[in-house]
Amino acid sequence: MSINKFFLFFYIQLKWKRLNRIIKERGMHPFIGLPIIIAVFLGASLLIFEKLNNGQWFYVLASWFCLIRMYSKSQKSLLKIALHPQKFRLLKMVEHFIVLVPFAIFMTFKGFHIPTVVMFLGGCFLAQIDPKMSGGFVFKTPFWRRPFEWIAGFRRFLGLLIPILAILVLSKVHNNPNLGLFGLVIMFFAFFSFYSGQEDEYFVWSFHKSSKYFLKNKALVAARHSFFSSISLVIALIIMFPSQWFAPIIVLIWGFLALTLIIFSKYSSYPNQLNLPNAILVGLSIALPPLMILTIPYYYQKSIKELSYLLN
Repeated sequence: MSINKFFLFFYIQLKWKRLNRIIKERGMHPFIGLPIIIAVFLGASLLIFEKLNNGQWFYVLASWFCLIRMYSKSQKSLLKIALHPQKFRLLKMVEHFIVLVPFAIFMTFKGFHIPTVVMFLGGCFLAQIDPKMSGGFVFKTPFWRRPFEWIAGFRRFLGLLIPILAILVLSKVHNNPNLGLFGLVIMFFAFFSFYSGQEDEYFVWSFHKSSKYFLKNKALVAARHSFFSSISLVIALIIMFPSQWFAPIIVLIWGFLALTLIIFSKYSSYPNQLNLPNAILVGLSIALPPLMILTIPYYYQKSIKELSYLLN
């Protein structure tokens, strides 16, 4: 059963326009934003291959992770209503192919042909499955009801636990502490994603405290929960590589600071999303930690001003 080529063309064109609109909403013209996105993709790709042994396989995992994160529940529901199940899976295969092409070009350039084939086969497999939890099952989180970011985010994070544990085991097998630190960094990037969306103004207003207290409370909650969520991995790395005990602690401190920066930057443009120039500045600060000495206070002061109409 095939998809009408006009529908397929329209759907891909709609996705392209949506991407351009997101870039414009972030405060940058697509002619500038798209080259920046390509440059970030190439930079991250080079970093993976340069810093990791068997980087091609982690690159494959990264591509599959992009595919898994590509659909929201609302998008899935709408497409399932509009399309026959076979057409829905075929459309997913086309989308997966388009998303995997940049990864494939880079790996082919590096000379990794077999991982490229495996990547496409995995993409086809992911297009055929629709993982979902039983409707009657509710997974209880170790967090109380107040930090909603961690309640919702932790359930999404569960799917990353097995890959992170696999990376930890591989770091010991290959005696490569950098690999274990990479797993810890992945964990913190998952924590960063918990704060990617903006909550409704009512939930900020109902806090009934000053904007300074609100921001400090958010940062302290993030630090506490990220500490208890990652400490087992940090201890495991210290036990496995005692001569480099300081490295996971440094990553832990970096993670706390980066989380604080992300929270402050999130509310610096509230209730709007962070625009692209500021998002780039935040990304540079995370990649170059000394910059956070300047950007954390900057976004803290800016957030206080943005939240003053609700909390002061």
